[in-house]
Amino acid sequence: MKRFLYLCLMLAIGSASAHTLTELQQKLETVQTVEAEFVQTKHLQVFQNEIVLKGRMGLRREGADLAWHVTSPIRYSVCFRGAVMTQWDETSQKTTTFDTASNPLLKALLDQMRGWFSGNLSEMQREYDLTLREAPKTGRPVLTCIPKGEISNFMKEIEIRFAEETGYIDSVKLVEASGDWSEIQFLNTKLNQPLSDQLFHHP
Repeated sequence: MKRFLYLCLMLAIGSASAHTLTELQQKLETVQTVEAEFVQTKHLQVFQNEIVLKGRMGLRREGADLAWHVTSPIRYSVCFRGAVMTQWDETSQKTTTFDTASNPLLKALLDQMRGWFSGNLSEMQREYDLTLREAPKTGRPVLTCIPKGEISNFMKEIEIRFAEETGYIDSVKLVEASGDWSEIQFLNTKLNQPLSDQLFHHP
């Protein structure tokens, strides 16, 4: 579960300077909804070949709702609705529910996600050392987040790259303390479009 939960954190944006932080915060405040397809490539040291997952995700500022649906090669989904998290998988056909209010770690992660939705990026600076640079070939922003606290026990680094077209997240790479890594590419991203309530429910 921890790997998915830090997907919430990977979407948070920070800055190495107050001026840049202000600009990013202002941009975030204009984003009410996000919907995108994703391709997630996972490298696990215990396997020779990489694992590729495909699916779609949705974010809704109102209620801080998050939906993450893997559709290939397996079917699996996790949804946040308010303080409640549910997960479902096709193999068991079971839905499990968690109350974030009774789970301190889960609540902390959800609170950070809500801070991102509201444009409160200063919360990220409490948990990460942030470095902002430009990609050599494209000049697009690249944000590196190095965990400072408990997160560093299992997460080494998070790298966020931004798309030129939308100014929004293009890809995220998460490097775990074990050396395993996961890179997620977002495709066909739509901002501030009406989202069906069905997106935030399991199949």
